[in-house]
Amino acid sequence: MKEPQLFIVDPIARLRPAKDSSVALMQAAQRAGQQVWVCTMGDLSAAAQVANGTAAPLSGHGAWVRAQPVRLAEFVPSEAGWQVPEPWFWLEDPQLLPLDHFPRVWMRKDPPVDEAYLYATHLLDLGERAGVRV
Repeated sequence: MKEPQLFIVDPIARLRPAKDSSVALMQAAQRAGQQVWVCTMGDLSAAAQVANGTAAPLSGHGAWVRAQPVRLAEFVPSEAGWQVPEPWFWLEDPQLLPLDHFPRVWMRKDPPVDEAYLYATHLLDLGERAGVRV
């Protein structure tokens, strides 16, 4: 069975696929038969969106994430460098899931260490307490 792995990255469309190690890690997970999901730090939350548009805390899970499954194209090496096809990724619809839905979470966001970064690390700590490997 495919194991979902979450990658917290900059918006995927802004990644440089031929140079970014986050893309290489996602491709390796995909090649190993894992489900690759992506989100940004802003997609992590201690609350979930409810039908009327307000945020409500949800007990039992601690942290939530709005994540999207992604499929990545394979890149071909050449003398000139990596040949990156266009498009190089395909996103599915986002889903709101408890963070502990993902057995493994990769935080691939470079600092600055600001409030958003610290908030994300606190939410990831909640995930670790629920058994997520971060």
